[in-house]
Amino acid sequence: MWTQIISALIVIIVATYVLQLFVPRARAGSRSTNLRWDIAPVIGFFGMLLLALSLTEAYRRAVLDAWLWGGVLGLLAGLGASIFFRHVRRVPQRSESALWATIRLIRTYGTLVLIIAISIYLSVRIFGPVVEVFIAGAGGVFICVLAFSLFVRGRIQTPGESRGK
Repeated sequence: MWTQIISALIVIIVATYVLQLFVPRARAGSRSTNLRWDIAPVIGFFGMLLLALSLTEAYRRAVLDAWLWGGVLGLLAGLGASIFFRHVRRVPQRSESALWATIRLIRTYGTLVLIIAISIYLSVRIFGPVVEVFIAGAGGVFICVLAFSLFVRGRIQTPGESRGK
């Protein structure tokens, strides 16, 4: 049942992203405003949902220690990723549609994501619910930390944007 819940969560995330490709949005705000008020709360909601589901599974299976250690790992990984992404220079991309940007993203990271997903699936099948709760707890905290980082970073003016001038 746990695998079905996580699979449904992933399907919801992908469906939300694909829906944004086909539904036009008003361009009222800047990129930083959209990042802060649109994207970060949705990512944070999915992170909190994953965290709550993993906590209930940890409580049900009596493996709260694994959930706590996963949370610590997720916090450290989230802080590290947040610092890394803050200091990485962004290479400006040519103007491309959201569909082509998505295809480029899938071609770049698709294989890595597939390998990670298969590795997690096999490790859960081999080692059981302890690994499942550990990974879900780490993933939930990691996603929440990244969402918070995006929310805070959205307040900072991005290069090339003016503050209404």
